[in-house]
Amino acid sequence: LPVVFDPMLMCFDPSFTRCALRDDERGGIGIFRLSDGRREFHLRVGKEPDEITAFSADGQFLALRFRDRMALWHVESGREVIAAEGGEGVGPPSGAIAPDNRHFVRAETEGKLALYQLATNPVVSAALIQQWPLPFAGKLVTLAWSARGDALALVGEAGELCVWDRSEEHTSELQSP
Repeated sequence: LPVVFDPMLMCFDPSFTRCALRDDERGGIGIFRLSDGRREFHLRVGKEPDEITAFSADGQFLALRFRDRMALWHVESGREVIAAEGGEGVGPPSGAIAPDNRHFVRAETEGKLALYQLATNPVVSAALIQQWPLPFAGKLVTLAWSARGDALALVGEAGELCVWDRSEEHTSELQSP
């Protein structure tokens, strides 16, 4: 495996059989098998990301955070599926892959969240299926799916913590500073 000195540029898949690393030999991001260190896939991502954020639970997708955007890549095809711009009113680029491997949520520059349906058969694609405004006035700091993917936690810059319940399609504010 290549030597990586920045832990933000390394991410293990959930089965702990592969690792995504900055690939200095080819540029971009390499997906390496942990059993023998061989490169399995290569993603040509252009400029180097600030962080290799996470694999999807099934290892098919990889989220990367750049200074000005969040990107979701399909590992096997090497294709960028979604790019979310950061910006005024949003905060840093944010996005998260749902545990069902079929949904990706991202913050948009208009102060909204967007939910995408992911598909890999017959073609890798992402379709916007829902949008809703952020439940607070400030910038989004981070977001995360629950383990079952039935809820999404949102944290605002003033310390707001809100949870969006997918089954009831409403947002509850849990804490406010």
